[in-house]
Amino acid sequence: MAKRFTATEKWIDPWFCELSQSDKLFWLYLLDNCDHAGIWQVNWPLVKFHIKDYVFNKEVFKGRIVELKEQKWFMPKFIEFQYGRLRNNNSTHISVLKILEDNNLLNYAKGDGRLLLKDDKVDEKLRQEVFKECNGLCVYCGNVLSDEFEIDHITPTIKGGETKKNNLVSCCPECNRFKSDYSLEEFINRRGLSGDLINQRLKVFKKGLFSPYVGAKDKDKDKDKDKVKDKYLDFVLLTKDQHQDLINRFGPEGAEERIKVLNEYGHTKPKKFKEYGSHYHTILAWARNDKPEDNLTKAQRSNLQGLKRTMEEIKNDKRSVPEGVCGPDSSVPGITVQ
Repeated sequence: MAKRFTATEKWIDPWFCELSQSDKLFWLYLLDNCDHAGIWQVNWPLVKFHIKDYVFNKEVFKGRIVELKEQKWFMPKFIEFQYGRLRNNNSTHISVLKILEDNNLLNYAKGDGRLLLKDDKVDEKLRQEVFKECNGLCVYCGNVLSDEFEIDHITPTIKGGETKKNNLVSCCPECNRFKSDYSLEEFINRRGLSGDLINQRLKVFKKGLFSPYVGAKDKDKDKDKDKVKDKYLDFVLLTKDQHQDLINRFGPEGAEERIKVLNEYGHTKPKKFKEYGSHYHTILAWARNDKPEDNLTKAQRSNLQGLKRTMEEIKNDKRSVPEGVCGPDSSVPGITVQ
């Protein structure tokens, strides 16, 4: 059975939240039952077996489903989410490209006019040269690469980057998928990585031919020099504006909790902690992986905590109840709060 990525933030996505219960189930059914290129062979009897009396409303899914010939549907966003930008030198991507080609979808354009697919091919010789030049490391996270390494365009082709050696680096699949079509600076900020460390690797591996992050950083040097960072707890450094923004985003308690978590990370993994160039962007990057309950309002969080306390009291209640209702010790059964 194939395994796929799932977007946990869908549960707070406005479009998904407004769907009816049956439409939510149908959308999840589509994502699980399409092939690995995002194409679903229409099968209404099977749909109605799983979702009784379901009535499909085409308008609800407008822009998310493309109807093809031979009773097939295509979900363009599936590919971008699962793979990022498709590459001609990745075995999984080659299989996806073949399916898309067979269905005349190879050059399918998204709503913003970008081509979803078709990157310039990096031939095997150039691929190995780049891998050797980068010392077998992922230039972004610094991890040693396996045989499943990938090649990334530092400046994405969609933003004018060329398939030339000085614009190519070796990287791990995770970093490559996360970077997608972001510029290097956007990627570093979103990922919460150290721009200085990445640029040091680029200087060594690319012999100073490419250093966009430092260029962007130096450009704003005068602007940033007056921004003094205050220390929070033992390690976390934030400007007053950054600290206030965290409070605005997460509330005073939420901001304090996130600072505590990052500070604790500094204690337990000091070497890794030093790689995080911006503590502010690290907190934001980690926040994207929060559980849905972390995004509740203060009042909703308070209600949820109250409910959990009540559940805990019920769980610990040892009062006697009629025989046969509970377990052999006549106690109220425990309740697990998910």
